[in-house]
Amino acid sequence: MAKESYSLKNVSIAYAPNGGAAFDCKNGLSTDGCTIAMAEDFGERTMGADGSTLWLEYMTANGTVTLSVMANSPAYAFFVTLQNAQRTAGGKGRDTMTIVNRDFSEQFACASCAIQNISGEKYDKAGNAVRTITINAGSISRIAT
Repeated sequence: MAKESYSLKNVSIAYAPNGGAAFDCKNGLSTDGCTIAMAEDFGERTMGADGSTLWLEYMTANGTVTLSVMANSPAYAFFVTLQNAQRTAGGKGRDTMTIVNRDFSEQFACASCAIQNISGEKYDKAGNAVRTITINAGSISRIAT
């Protein structure tokens, strides 16, 4: 049986500020790539006193997307410039982001996005300067095709 393979080259990531033209974030991703984390589990099982169980579902769909980019990349420059512009204009939280993984035939659509954090210095094994950009998404939807 063949082992599942994954390649970052088959993942596309686009970020669109205020619903405008999308920027291809793949320009400059480091080997850590992208991490999508939901804010909480989809639900939990509760055990009753009589031994019966009840499944409770949560309605939240928010979370964070973490991008690891090279410090000298166009993606890093894009996010620093965007964060500075949004701080002066006060227009945060209206961006969208799309992540498509062709290897696994799935797509993540993120809405109501804003830059939560841009980290400081980090160096990978090869000595490259890497920055971590955390995007807070008000809604993350997963679509499998």
